[in-house]
Amino acid sequence: MLKQIRKAMFILAIVFFALMFILSYLEENHFALLAVDLAIIFWGAEKCLCWFLGERISIANQVAIPQDAPKVLRTVGLCFGGFVVGYGIFDIAERLTT
Repeated sequence: MLKQIRKAMFILAIVFFALMFILSYLEENHFALLAVDLAIIFWGAEKCLCWFLGERISIANQVAIPQDAPKVLRTVGLCFGGFVVGYGIFDIAERLTT
């Protein structure tokens, strides 16, 4: 069940990135930035869920924290995911209040 949620979060992140490009093309910049923030939130939450499930945490195309990595390194990956989610939430709150 959690693996399906993780997969859905990743798909939502990709959908929001695609929506950002469409909204930018239509010159709806405010909504495009909101779509980026939502994509960042879902992407970071997916990284935190990977940590919880004990799976590989892929940060970029060539950068990944394997399943058998030391706990300290996996915790750094969790902190990275938490930072990304926090940044997205802070940015979306700032945009909605202005």
